[in-house]
Amino acid sequence: MDFLFYLSEPVIFITVVMAFVLWIAPPHPIAGKITKRLGKWLRAWFLIGFFIAAVLGGFVGLTNMYDVTNNSILVWPMSISLMALHGKPNALIVLMGFSISALENGLLYLILAALIWGSFACVKSLRNRGRSPSALSLVAPTPASPPKSKPEDMTHP
Repeated sequence: MDFLFYLSEPVIFITVVMAFVLWIAPPHPIAGKITKRLGKWLRAWFLIGFFIAAVLGGFVGLTNMYDVTNNSILVWPMSISLMALHGKPNALIVLMGFSISALENGLLYLILAALIWGSFACVKSLRNRGRSPSALSLVAPTPASPPKSKPEDMTHP
């Protein structure tokens, strides 16, 4: 149960950031590109989560491990897996530990991104329920063309 409590603040923070990005996406040039398709959205957030952990992992290797992991918990919740690196592990074990932590962080971001995308899609479908199909489109409905008249009978002058 402590692990869920440990993850609650980072998950709430990351979820709010993702929801904000999805909310502001249409007018924003960069955010608009990653929110057009579900695959781009998930891939972008996985890479963001992975690279955040990779960069912070580099800082951990260069500085004091406790300072970085304690101060970066909001964006790198899977830094808890670095507990396995306490002591004097060799370089291969350290590299594997950072890699696994970065993958865990990327997967957490991916799962949260999928939940945010699904919740926004659900809210959008609930809002559009009961509206006419033309109201669902993002472009203005085209005016109806006038009915075609029957060709006149040419036998009468």
